[in-house]
Amino acid sequence: MRTEQGQPGQPHRAAAAGDETVPTDAFLRACLRVALGLEPPDRLAALRAGTPLPMVRAAIAHGVAPLVHEALTEASHEQLPLVRTGLYDARRDALIRHLVVLRQAAAMAAVLTAAGVRFAVVKGPVLTELAYGRPERRPYADLDLLVHPQDLRAALDSLGAAGWSMLDRNWVLARRQMRAELSLVYGETVMLDLHWHLVNERPRRAALNWHTADLLERTRTVDVGGVELPVLDPVDAMMHLALHATTSGLHRLQWPVDLFLWNREQRPDPGLLRERCAAASLTLLVATALDRTQRVLGVPGPSLPGGQAWRGLIRVLDRWRPPGRPPTEHLSWRALVSATGTSDLDSLRTLSKVAVTDGVVGGVQRAWHARHPRPLADNPLHAEGGGEPAREAYLAAVAQEYAERSR
Repeated sequence: MRTEQGQPGQPHRAAAAGDETVPTDAFLRACLRVALGLEPPDRLAALRAGTPLPMVRAAIAHGVAPLVHEALTEASHEQLPLVRTGLYDARRDALIRHLVVLRQAAAMAAVLTAAGVRFAVVKGPVLTELAYGRPERRPYADLDLLVHPQDLRAALDSLGAAGWSMLDRNWVLARRQMRAELSLVYGETVMLDLHWHLVNERPRRAALNWHTADLLERTRTVDVGGVELPVLDPVDAMMHLALHATTSGLHRLQWPVDLFLWNREQRPDPGLLRERCAAASLTLLVATALDRTQRVLGVPGPSLPGGQAWRGLIRVLDRWRPPGRPPTEHLSWRALVSATGTSDLDSLRTLSKVAVTDGVVGGVQRAWHARHPRPLADNPLHAEGGGEPAREAYLAAVAQEYAERSR
């Protein structure tokens, strides 16, 4: 095989007879361990992706394309010329997107501060700057903001006056679901997810003893890419990252990397993490994400007690179908992991419902749609619904829930 050129002056290693061809998921995990400095590049140089172009698509879908590009470059991998363009484009796009979002975050923070709104910026630019170190290493799409429930009206009004438009306009549906997240957009460039609680679904929120007011009282102001922003303290941010990953299904490789890097760079106190998780009934939800992180990256991390039956079930299934498979694959354990609750029993109860809705009913629906494809329906939250009276009813319901949970 001829030698390809990687970076100027750095020839790629030609494939050796002993090179091992591995599945895409195993190749991606190996790339991540190299990019994060957990394994030497030589280990990756001895592996080959069986299908390079599908590997690029998988890396992009998992949100780790920049890190895969970084690892292949460090290893002077002989397959890099086949995939360089797709991976590099993802890395460049991540940098451009970060700069655009950061600029709007600065403007948004000034508006909210002037309005007296208590808030914190979560994930997105904060995670990129404080954990990844370089903005081109982690792609993300939008800006996430946590505001005090008592300041929700002021936040919406001040952002609206500053040029942000409501994307979620169906106030009737938002009130019926009691969603704790509303989406706004600035022009056509930046989307904002405005949270008054970090758990969007009312039933799951009701099962937890986790309060926005407590999180905002512990915020700190840090330099995020040259912009001073209020952010969650390291322990609260770790809990949020883990909770978001678990309730979303833990099907993307980006989420274990988020947790590993946040723990390494921000060093949340392990004892305080256990204490706050226990107090908030979040132990099993956080532990599930930390377990998956250790299995994906092969390194120990913070340990939490309890939920051994549920965690053992996911561990066994991960051995059968390891993390890193296509996120859209039905057997990626997305529905199973997202059923995680506050205890083994709670999780198994939710799983039984998932088995019916996602397994039986979902299987019939997938078979039907495969034979009768149709365009994706628009998000019903984006349709006008109820107008100003419904908006007032939603804001009143938020205030009532806050009052009840604060007793």
